[in-house]
Amino acid sequence: MPKWVGVPEKVPSNKRGFRGVCFILSYTIKKEYFMITCGIDIGSRTTKLILFDAAKRKIIYKDITDSKLDKDKVARGLFRQAGAFVRHHGLGINQVIATGYGSHLIKFADKSVTEITCHAKGVTHLIPTAKTILEIGGQDSKLINLGERGQVIDFAMNDRCA
Repeated sequence: MPKWVGVPEKVPSNKRGFRGVCFILSYTIKKEYFMITCGIDIGSRTTKLILFDAAKRKIIYKDITDSKLDKDKVARGLFRQAGAFVRHHGLGINQVIATGYGSHLIKFADKSVTEITCHAKGVTHLIPTAKTILEIGGQDSKLINLGERGQVIDFAMNDRCA
């Protein structure tokens, strides 16, 4: 594992106004940037936000609140709080991914990913040998079968409130 050397350099702001930080690696001239992903799950009952550090492969921040009626406003409030954490620690968010019942309402997200895919990636990260996921949410329930590498093989959902 390379050691970080030198003083962090500020890099230009991204579209959300956060500044990244880069370091020069001791064994190469190439600069490496923090890989912080913000995940927002806008459910029918609760909205959850995490910051995931890809380099450390761990969650570095999490928050949850009731979804209420204005889901975009709720998500922006959580994102502002996460932004304060990011700025305080001199980090940068390089992408925002939305998922969940209200993901299409989040205008500031870089992309939207299905809940099925997010469940598969999250569970596989935590339990690499998992083969089945049962998720019971406020709007629906899901049963997901996973392959050897955590890919979704098949899934079933109900169409009624859980």
